[in-house]
Amino acid sequence: MKGKSRTPLFLIETVVMLLLFSAFAAICLRLFAAARQTSRKSSELSHAVSWAQSAADCWKSADADVSLAAAILGISADAESFSLYFDKDWRQTAGAGEFTLILREDGDNGAQIVVFKADPSEPIFTLRAKAVANG
Repeated sequence: MKGKSRTPLFLIETVVMLLLFSAFAAICLRLFAAARQTSRKSSELSHAVSWAQSAADCWKSADADVSLAAAILGISADAESFSLYFDKDWRQTAGAGEFTLILREDGDNGAQIVVFKADPSEPIFTLRAKAVANG
C-alpha cells in the first residue's frame, strides 16, 4: 500500500502563509502611511513656528510698527496687518500659496500671528506677541 500524498497539506500551508503575509503587509502599509502623515504634520508645525517667530521678531524689532516689519520681510502691509504666503515647500511666494501667515495688531501693543494651510479657522500655529517699550 502506498503512503498518502503530502501535496494537499503543503498547499494548505502555502495558502495560510500567503494569507498571513498579505495581512501583515497590509498592516505595515497602513503604519507607513500613518507615519508619513505624522511626519508631514510635524514638518508643517516646525515651519509654521519658525515663520511665526520670525514675523514676531521683525514686528518687535520694528517697535511694533506693522509697515516697518512688513518692509523688513520684503512685503507690503495694510493699516494693522500683513500676510505672508508660502508654497508647499515653505518658500515665500508673491500671491496666495498653500500656507498663509497673518500678523494682526490687536490694539493692546500686541499682535496675533496665525499660520494656516487652507482654512483660517483651523490654524497650524498661533502666536501672541507683545511689544515692550524700551526705556
